[in-house]
Amino acid sequence: MSGFWPLFLDELRRLSRTRFFAWLFTLMPLLIIVLPLLLVNDGAIPVTTTVGMFVPLACTVIACVLASTLTNDINNKVFVPFLVRPVSIFSVLLSRIAALVIPIISTISISLLVVNIILANFYPSVVTDSSLMYVTMISFAELVFSVAIGTLIGVFVPSSAAGILVCMFFCWNVVICISLGSEKLSIWLWGRAQAGMALILVSLIVTAIVLAVAPKKFKERVL
Repeated sequence: MSGFWPLFLDELRRLSRTRFFAWLFTLMPLLIIVLPLLLVNDGAIPVTTTVGMFVPLACTVIACVLASTLTNDINNKVFVPFLVRPVSIFSVLLSRIAALVIPIISTISISLLVVNIILANFYPSVVTDSSLMYVTMISFAELVFSVAIGTLIGVFVPSSAAGILVCMFFCWNVVICISLGSEKLSIWLWGRAQAGMALILVSLIVTAIVLAVAPKKFKERVL
């Protein structure tokens, strides 16, 4: 990971000046925090439903933004100057992924935490500690899967438009399958906590495999 941190900080500074990040840090928290609170009415809607409505959307956004950014920058030869610097191709790819994903996941995580705190204090009949932990684990697993999907499509699909379409279809369906299958998995593994940990472990393994495979193709396309 030679030269990762300087590249990562450079990417953060560059992306922080874009309009996308300005919209991200205003609209995304607003949607995640306000809308579930408007939909909750005397415990009629559980927290797993309110939060679950927004996590698939957030995951799809992450995958699409990551895929389109990687594809456009590869096609526009943005990464070529980095190859003459004493850094590994893995660091170049990882710094771009981290600079895009960490702010988005941080924004979503903080927003979900605020929603959970508000629901726990003002709507105690809606949420329990166990459901808070379960929703958090499932959401984290889904977000990690979206990173893997966005990276894979961004590196292997040469067209930005095609990559976005594939991301919208594939990522949405994967996240929905995780959400629907998590309850059945919790029955097989004798508990929600075990199911959540299993999904997180699988998501991390899948992402690690993608990050191990993607640099070779990334270097071929950049060159």
